[in-house]
Amino acid sequence: MKPLVSIIVPIYQTEKYLPRCLDSLQRQSLPNIEILLIDDGSPDKCGEICNEYAAKDERFKVFHQKHAGTSAARNLGIRKATSNYLMFADSDDWVHEDYCKDAYECAINNNADVVKFGFQRVKNHRLFGLQYKEINALSEGYKTREELIDHLVKTGSPSCDKLYRKSLFNTVNFPEGYTYEDVILYKVIYNAKCIYSLNEILYYYYSRPGSTVTLRNPKVLSDRFEMCFRQLQDLASWKVLSPERIDVELRRLSLFYCICKRKDISDPHYLFSMKTLLNKETTLENFVSWKRKILFLLFKYCPPLFELICNIFTKRC
Repeated sequence: MKPLVSIIVPIYQTEKYLPRCLDSLQRQSLPNIEILLIDDGSPDKCGEICNEYAAKDERFKVFHQKHAGTSAARNLGIRKATSNYLMFADSDDWVHEDYCKDAYECAINNNADVVKFGFQRVKNHRLFGLQYKEINALSEGYKTREELIDHLVKTGSPSCDKLYRKSLFNTVNFPEGYTYEDVILYKVIYNAKCIYSLNEILYYYYSRPGSTVTLRNPKVLSDRFEMCFRQLQDLASWKVLSPERIDVELRRLSLFYCICKRKDISDPHYLFSMKTLLNKETTLENFVSWKRKILFLLFKYCPPLFELICNIFTKRC
């Protein structure tokens, strides 16, 4: 019988956390699912662990590929999926036992192409153990694509807190070779005709030390700027967000990049960001939070102090 939901799990160097993730998927209350484990050439024992789960539970399907990155692994999972609905999980995270059931039933009952649900960001504090922070900024009910895209732009919402109709990916692929791949979800949302927000926490996002993305990695930072800049260009041409909102987001992105790069005049993204911030039209109103307003003032009128704060910030990342 055709599965109701396909869960795609890209896997690379998460041997320590993988069993917790797969155990949570194995406990799903929706029985008729398939779990696509994409071993992205992981050099540890992840491939063996995947094979062990597949040998015991036929819902697990394992695919091994040469290391090509998260985007390539997800794209392979999309091609191999046989259900009409897709979900994504990262191999160091875990999910609620009703993760599939509640999202799928919500999609069916509301004829939704996308179901957005809440998640919790989990950090392992060295003194206080696991700490949970709830992230669920959207209220329950139907949402327009403009509302959800606005939410994506504000929060950088990940791919793992949603269920998608598979056909939405017919013309959209995750960008291979880039590390900040979740940004392209605005294209998927733009294709959706019906979106529903489910006010439940179904996903647990584990922020672990040494995770894939760190702001000290030049490629990650460059990828993030490029993907976010393309996003703003598309949203401007599609008229999904107002020109004023696009300008605000561009300046916020530029300030973030200047903080991370710190006077790196060899970087074209840095030079572009610096010119954007020094533009005469850039004012305090372009920054919502008081922290960013202070940083902008320091950038413009007290560069040495701005530089000091940037150094402290990037060392913590």
